[in-house]
Amino acid sequence: MAPKGSSLALLSSVLFVLAVGEVSAQLSLQGRVVDAAQRSPIPGATVVVQTLPDTTRRWGAVTNPQGEFQLSLPSGGRYRLRVHSVGYKALERVLVVLESQDLGVLSLEVAAVQAEEVTVEAMQERARVKGDTVEYAASAYKVNPDATAEDLVRKLPGVTSRGGQLQAFGETVQRVLVDGREFFGQDPMAVLRNLPAEVVQSVQVFDRESDQARLTGVRDPSSAERTLNIITNPSLRTGRFGRVYGGYGSDSRYQAGATLNFFRDTLRFSVVGMTNNINQQNFVLDDVLGIINFAGQRSFSGGPPPSLLRMMFAGGRFPGPPGGGQRGGPRGPFAQLGTFFVPEQGGINTAHSVGGMYSNRWGSWLDVTGSYLFNALFNTSDATLHRSYFSVDSLGSSYAERSYSEGELGTHRLNVRAELSPDTATTVLLSPRLTFQPTESRPTIWGALLGAHGDTVSCLTATSSTTNRVLQGSTQLLVVRRFAPNRSFSVELEGDYTPQQRRTQQTISLSLQRASSEDSVVTQLVTRRQSSSALSITATYTEPLDSLTVLQFRYAPAWDWGQLRQEAWGTDTAGLLQSPLLTLTSDLLRQVVEHRVGMAYMYQGSVFQWTARVEHSWQRLQTEERPQSPRSELRDFRFWLPFFMLEYRPTRLQNLRLVYRSFVTTPSPAQLGTAVDNSTPPALATGNPSLRPSYTHTLFARYSATDPFGGRLFFGILHLSYAVDYISSETTIVQRDTTIAGVPLPRGGQYTVPVNLSGYWSGRTFWVFGLPAPWLRSTLSLTASVDFSRIPSRVNGMLVQTDWVAPSAGVTVSSNWSERVDFSVAYYLTLSRVLTTAPSGSSRYLQHAFSADVTLMPGPWVLSSQLRGRAYSGLGGELDKPVVLWNLGVGYRFLENNAAEVRLVVADVLNQNRGISRTVTGQYVEDSSTRVLGRYAMLQLSYRLRNFSL
Repeated sequence: MAPKGSSLALLSSVLFVLAVGEVSAQLSLQGRVVDAAQRSPIPGATVVVQTLPDTTRRWGAVTNPQGEFQLSLPSGGRYRLRVHSVGYKALERVLVVLESQDLGVLSLEVAAVQAEEVTVEAMQERARVKGDTVEYAASAYKVNPDATAEDLVRKLPGVTSRGGQLQAFGETVQRVLVDGREFFGQDPMAVLRNLPAEVVQSVQVFDRESDQARLTGVRDPSSAERTLNIITNPSLRTGRFGRVYGGYGSDSRYQAGATLNFFRDTLRFSVVGMTNNINQQNFVLDDVLGIINFAGQRSFSGGPPPSLLRMMFAGGRFPGPPGGGQRGGPRGPFAQLGTFFVPEQGGINTAHSVGGMYSNRWGSWLDVTGSYLFNALFNTSDATLHRSYFSVDSLGSSYAERSYSEGELGTHRLNVRAELSPDTATTVLLSPRLTFQPTESRPTIWGALLGAHGDTVSCLTATSSTTNRVLQGSTQLLVVRRFAPNRSFSVELEGDYTPQQRRTQQTISLSLQRASSEDSVVTQLVTRRQSSSALSITATYTEPLDSLTVLQFRYAPAWDWGQLRQEAWGTDTAGLLQSPLLTLTSDLLRQVVEHRVGMAYMYQGSVFQWTARVEHSWQRLQTEERPQSPRSELRDFRFWLPFFMLEYRPTRLQNLRLVYRSFVTTPSPAQLGTAVDNSTPPALATGNPSLRPSYTHTLFARYSATDPFGGRLFFGILHLSYAVDYISSETTIVQRDTTIAGVPLPRGGQYTVPVNLSGYWSGRTFWVFGLPAPWLRSTLSLTASVDFSRIPSRVNGMLVQTDWVAPSAGVTVSSNWSERVDFSVAYYLTLSRVLTTAPSGSSRYLQHAFSADVTLMPGPWVLSSQLRGRAYSGLGGELDKPVVLWNLGVGYRFLENNAAEVRLVVADVLNQNRGISRTVTGQYVEDSSTRVLGRYAMLQLSYRLRNFSL
């Protein structure tokens, strides 16, 4: 018999071997769960693995905030994997597990019926709060059968569309997605105008973070942009749909266009086109007639946009020295485009547009989207304006002008986006964009500078012709490598190149009001070549400290090169040749080199999420200018750039977010140059080589909540900004006729230079409360907002502070009766006050804005009425006269499914359309009026294509 000790030793050895064998048999299974549409992580998703064929044994895990999970299996074999989350379709898959493996990205689609969601469904309203996303169910908002996605979106509480600009809860929507993917690049309204409302299942409003944050699963709220995502009905994602229309009316008014969309699973293909002379632009209409051109109010330069009707641009106006230290430049339509999208133009317009879009997902490794749009716009404008300056004396207290201009604009926009996933851990994103804009404008200006008592100080007449060619090319390349949950490394490269060439020929006649002097007449030719190039590289590494906390390191070098070359030739009234005009000539080179290093700490819990980051920026600004006397300057700047975000979700129905950030704005080459701009002689302008970068602090807060029993939605935001070394302006009003830098300047004229001034403030708060109105079978939305700006400037050595505050309140009632009875009524009241420390310039005025849209469909008939009303109180004169715009339409539908319709419309029945506006800057208040399209009648024919049975 073996000794007892030997038996125990043998038994222990056997148990040890069995234990080791059991441990060695453990297999690891991991993966990442994301939203199929947004490609964003889904935290809290349940992952269950069952043995086959016996399903009684199971193992499970829950995804972390980055959507990642990991679980252990006892041995290899056949298993059933099931992944589910509230509001998504469950994903099931049979696995044959032979070794530890990474399942990669598991995509869940939004469920068509989301009974398990936290849903607000009462009367006619239904909404959900999913994290920081507000989601509306389209079925809860009744629209007519011919409605577009824009018509549907306008009915959502807190979402408005005015003047071709979409706002959600007081913030401008920068991007509209379809099923989480881009559609027509970054043109939000092109998406909504080309999707019928019937294909929309739900609408999401959220802050879309950067691609780097989306692909790594580590949030970066500092890169968020307001986004609206259209989720289509799964049963309508395969088919053809679109619309063809045309019409002709009185005064030779015409309209024609077509949209065609082809959807099949992940394939999206669209073609759009239009031509008209009724002011329809950018595939966007404020109404089906496109004639609503009267304006609301534009905010201060650099301030927040007020929640009023959009300010329309009046071509040919004499802008004077704008706030923010910007230069004057040529006049006329399209002379100063602030965006590479086509801006809405006042006056009378003829537009021709065509475009196409393609989007598809090729397997699981490549996602491609591309679009091309072309716009040709022909503008004529007849405008008057009156500007009251915040003067420190009686000279140059106001300016009056009449202008007439013609212009042509062509815009080509090409966008491509390709996302490549060669394996489950690597993603490569490439996004090239190309835009080309050729423009021509021919304005004629008659202006007068007035004294304090209305006496004429000087007069001018200016005619000019300007051609402009702008090309912008940009590319983004992002490479992301994920090693483990929350551990990743990414490199992002962004490049930009923008050459611009402008040629202006101008004749200026200036009356100096001197008995011993004749009028000054100057004919000049100015050519301006400007180019900018930028390159930045951002390397980011994230390391998890545990399942909820992440440490992130970032290094971002950047280079920015800019060149401004301006040459001028001309003759004076004596016929003497001044070639070149040296004071108008400049050759400026600007180079900015920046190195930014930062570290962030992130906590991503289910109730609390917060991010704290600090970056140090070292900038070297080098300028070299070769006018009459060469100069070169090299300056270094250092900034600490803190960032903090806190998000609190006490319940699934509430969300609170607080964000603090800071950023730096570097002066442009035009602001640093010393060449004189005399394109508007009473207001000369130049640059300032000593300008410093502006340093801005911002604070943002947002709160949202829904009531699942009462069907109510509450949303509010607060935004504050404060700038140190804000780039403002210093203006000198001359006391007598004089000459500055060889350029004549009349008594009361102005000479403006950009300067750094501290004390700039801006703020905005916006609140919306949506609730059902059962007595009207409608949805009621109540809004309130307050806009504020404080702009410092300097006039004749005196610091002038201009405050603008505009509280506003509004109410909107949108029907939920049926598809055959649709109406929407809205009213907004705004009080604007301008207060300045200058002796003159303070003002106060009210604005009333009213709208009422009604569509009735008794049988095959269609009756439509659109009413817009606006009235000012406190502007004085003609500006206080109320304006009521009324459009009427009567149509008859026929053919199968009422696919065809003939309609007679009358635009501006009362013939009251006027383009009026008020603009406030740190130096003046300006009132303007522009001639716009008047009354006309048109007979229209349209055909609606719907085929979802493919």
